[in-house]
Amino acid sequence: MLDLIKDILAIVGGATVILFAVSRFFGDLIKETFKARIKLSSDKDLERTKQEFAIRRIAIDNYVSSQYESYLELWALLRGVNEAVDRLWEDVSPRNISDLAKKASDAKSYIDQGSLFFEEQHIQSLQLLFEKLDSFCVGKKSLLYEFEEGYVDSYDGQDTNRIRQMVASNREYRNDWCTLLSKIRTSFKERLSEL
Repeated sequence: MLDLIKDILAIVGGATVILFAVSRFFGDLIKETFKARIKLSSDKDLERTKQEFAIRRIAIDNYVSSQYESYLELWALLRGVNEAVDRLWEDVSPRNISDLAKKASDAKSYIDQGSLFFEEQHIQSLQLLFEKLDSFCVGKKSLLYEFEEGYVDSYDGQDTNRIRQMVASNREYRNDWCTLLSKIRTSFKERLSEL
């Protein structure tokens, strides 16, 4: 009977070893398969993330390029407005007033259309700049009205002082315009150097 027990234990022990070996083999196989799936999934996720990053980078590069071009175009428009301001300062005429109004309108329209690309502080500075320009235009129109059709010849000393005051106010508006334009130029240069 003891021999029978030994034989049973030997069979059970051998079967256990075989079962353990088979179990370990399949466990390792499952583990390696699972690792391979995780690695494949991770590689796919990494590749997808790289593609998303590349797409976002392209979008950012396009935005920066558009912003750069927008600032350059706006500066060209502002230079045109400034040249019209100088012409109107030298020669108050309906043609020069109309030219300045057209150039200012074009610049304002460009700012409105491209406001997505301009920094908020620049938009605020430009609004102040155009407020000064509007005051300058109103002053020049008033002077033109005063000098049209020889009204000036009938003025007395008080009227002459009023006209001098109008010229002084226009000079102040023009100087404010030039100062603000210079500050905007510096600010634009700083912004463009960051792009």
